Amino acid sequence: MQFALSFQVEAEEISDDEWMLMMARDLKRHGVLGQIVDQVPPYVINIDYQGDACVHLGNQLVPLQTQNEPVQLNFPTNGSQELFTVMAIDPDVPSRNQSIYSQFLQWLVVNIPQEDMQRGDHLAEYLGPLPSQEGGRHRIVFLAYRQPEPIDVTGLPRARHCDLGVRARFDANQFAQLYRLGAPVAINYFVTEYDPSVSRVIQQCLLQ
Repeated sequence: MQFALSFQVEAEEISDDEWMLMMARDLKRHGVLGQIVDQVPPYVINIDYQGDACVHLGNQLVPLQTQNEPVQLNFPTNGSQELFTVMAIDPDVPSRNQSIYSQFLQWLVVNIPQEDMQRGDHLAEYLGPLPSQEGGRHRIVFLAYRQPEPIDVTGLPRARHCDLGVRARFDANQFAQLYRLGAPVAINYFVTEYDPSVSRVIQQCLLQ
């Protein structure tokens, strides 16, 4: 999978400072800045789902659109040969006002080589958002980190698609500290609310 700059912006149209102010505004809009990240990452993760559903810093998508793994996910690596970690979390389970299962891990891939996400080690298979009918809006936050070294995944727990229990109470900051990842280098997020596809996914998982 090719990693590439997610936005084509002419240098004379917007300065770095203006770009960071725009990013900060969009991350503050739904409380991501200050709750999930303490500072604005320099880049945006470009995320596309099937059916032309794109993630753009707090836009709204429905669970049916995001049930399956993105068809494209990329962000600038600036030619680095380092490895990367990508994760997606829901901090609003079961609701933003009562987030007792926060953070809920939707996806975790480590040891991603520069151009091929699929060659990374999938510690948690992708699981689309599962907001409850009473849970209001949920934020689904994607974070990308540059790794200082390969992560030894031997013996680490892995979450398959329907392993819901092991995904609860994940801590992105704790994981980043444990593996010395530092602050995320790229971010994106969308908001979502319940639709009937959520009940179908849960029912399928219960039957497994």
